Amino acid sequence: MRDRGIRRCAAVCLCASAVCGCGPPLCPSTIHPAQISVWLAAEWPAVEDRVLVVSCPAGRECGFLDGPVSGEASGELSITTPLRPPEVLVQVSEPGSTEIAAELVLEVDYRLDGRRTACGGDARAAVVVPVG
Repeated sequence: MRDRGIRRCAAVCLCASAVCGCGPPLCPSTIHPAQISVWLAAEWPAVEDRVLVVSCPAGRECGFLDGPVSGEASGELSITTPLRPPEVLVQVSEPGSTEIAAELVLEVDYRLDGRRTACGGDARAAVVVPVG
């Protein structure tokens, strides 16, 4: 008799869990980083040793793991963040000059790429710096 009551209670609990216990997954410590790649638009005149700097706009938190970053503007510059900021600050300077040729706050558009879970996934973003 007691065994039948335990089984009935277990069946009720399982049914209640199946009906009421379904909700969004808990993702308390899941971090999915995003890689932001930045390069100059093709319309920029070809100049050797031009420098590109990618950083966070003033007053914002971007969570860059390795930034700000700087490098030659002849190729792609990448920076990683778990926070996925909506914008980045990009500066372009000409070789042999202390002046900044262009300083732009550019929008970042993320696309899922790589691992994916119910809590999100890795992402990539491409930011092209227009002639400015």
